[in-house]
Amino acid sequence: MLTLEDYLLAHHDGYHLKPPDRTQNGWQLEEAVYQVLRPQVDEILRNVQPEGVKDQVEIDLLIRIGNQVGVIEVKTGGEGSGKKAVDQLTTAAAREYLGTYAQRFIVTQQAQEDRYKALANAVQVQVIELLKYRGGTRLDSSDQQKLLDAIQGKMPKPIAYGGIPK
Repeated sequence: MLTLEDYLLAHHDGYHLKPPDRTQNGWQLEEAVYQVLRPQVDEILRNVQPEGVKDQVEIDLLIRIGNQVGVIEVKTGGEGSGKKAVDQLTTAAAREYLGTYAQRFIVTQQAQEDRYKALANAVQVQVIELLKYRGGTRLDSSDQQKLLDAIQGKMPKPIAYGGIPK
């Protein structure tokens, strides 16, 4: 079985994990998303920094379901965050960094402008808007379901893992 470490080491000389920075804006949303996904995926890492890129790339969350890998950028929103999030994610999950088949997701607490959604769609990034999130390290049940549905829509669990084919 492929592990996230196997996947990272296939594409990089190494990596390290940074502890969550509780002084950084958005750490609570990242924690809330992490807590929802952790029991639902086979493996999850957060704050992954691949070696060899001089700390220029950080992956908020990296998940594995079966042999599928997903890269998640978590943003609280704000002016200009749509394009910035797409740019960060397409750099972090570029073919040269993480191969061709990694699924890419932006999770945000604010509705994104249509132009940013169109850009994300054009570069095969799934935008997940958690519009009921109001702070703290927990998501309400409808945002939890929205997050899980979006992830499973792109990364369904293989039948051997109990998933239902779509």
